[in-house]
Amino acid sequence: MDDGLTIGELARRAEVTAKAIRFYERTQVLPPARRAANRYRLYDDDAIAMLHFVKQASGLGLTLAEIREIIAIRRAGRPPCAHTQRLLRDKAAALDHKFEHLLDLRRRIRGILLGWKRRPGATAAVCPHIESSRNRPAPERAGHVAMAVNGGVKIGQLARQLGVTARAIRFYEAKRVLPRPTRGANGYRLYGRDAVATLSFVKQAAGLGLSLVEIREIIAIREGGRLPCAHVRRLLPDKARALDRKFRDLIDMRRQIRRNLASWSRRVSDRAAVCPHIEGRLAVGGARSRRATTSSEGGRSWSG
Repeated sequence: MDDGLTIGELARRAEVTAKAIRFYERTQVLPPARRAANRYRLYDDDAIAMLHFVKQASGLGLTLAEIREIIAIRRAGRPPCAHTQRLLRDKAAALDHKFEHLLDLRRRIRGILLGWKRRPGATAAVCPHIESSRNRPAPERAGHVAMAVNGGVKIGQLARQLGVTARAIRFYEAKRVLPRPTRGANGYRLYGRDAVATLSFVKQAAGLGLSLVEIREIIAIREGGRLPCAHVRRLLPDKARALDRKFRDLIDMRRQIRRNLASWSRRVSDRAAVCPHIEGRLAVGGARSRRATTSSEGGRSWSG
């Protein structure tokens, strides 16, 4: 039999699936395998090291396109470490911005849930707890969408005043989240006040992490003549818990990235498939299971 590892043997030794290996070949992360006389794929030990690098790099938040770019630099005969370091610094900065967004989102969900017993003071298109001006994004707080003389507003004007794209509005129509608009004499879409109010609700609900299916379900309850608030009240705690889990995962990823960058100046072994700073002992030590989130950075609860 030809020397080499079959795809099953490689999968076991690299602790990935055969499906993942085929995917990495197809996307040019791994070079094409040799073929044995029986047409089976055969891999050498370098493939194990390459898959190890891919797993370590993915664990630090690098995308497949970025990993492929790093590998291409290495295959061209140049060390990719400076490029990898820049990518990791960018990842750390992006995570900081994402944390701010998630904290704001969690604060708004908690504010809605804490104030749920209070009777909403205003009418609403769908659910007054979500459409309260306290939870409304800035474009909606700025004022009402001005209606044209003929009782409707064009798609471009609606998009600008609510801070969405015309493409998004058409998408919501196609998904039956928004009612179909009327047409003016010139064939342009014209949206009435109900459509404007519904779109405002959709934007706010999506901003709280509700999926399109969940938003459509809420609107259907309202269109059926019932208040959907009890249903929304059941959905939001699940969103808050999902945010907690996501935040903990991101904290762990940021900690791994910072640990990796902090060790960058230390001497590491040059024996690596791609980048020794990612594959070295220090990087491996920082890439432990994401379930371990008890450091001083991640130990404090943000769900309160």
